[in-house]
Amino acid sequence: MRSLLAKRLGHDEIKDSLLKTSNLLSYIIAWRDIDGGPHGIAAWVKEVSQSDEGLLQLLMRLRGRGISSAKGHYLSLNLTRLREFLDEAEVIEQRLARIEAGGQYPEVITEIRTAQAHSRH
Repeated sequence: MRSLLAKRLGHDEIKDSLLKTSNLLSYIIAWRDIDGGPHGIAAWVKEVSQSDEGLLQLLMRLRGRGISSAKGHYLSLNLTRLREFLDEAEVIEQRLARIEAGGQYPEVITEIRTAQAHSRH
């Protein structure tokens, strides 16, 4: 049963729709558990994140939801905790800094930076 599920998760039509999934992080964790490790996910993440736009879409979908009495509802993004699937946090940070310095996708960069700040507090 597990191998059938893993095979299904690896189909192109499923992978193509992942960036539209609102709860991508939970989906990826389930995929990892069903597939027996992060290798299939890491390959998909590498493919998706080759372009700057793809990387930003991925990071936006990997934000976790939180709630606190001080902040209310918020989204957080901790790159270090995602290293199982993503490049090293420093590599992602360098790419984000380059995109930011180029003035590309300013609204998205702001949302990602805000989510990163929430994960630190």
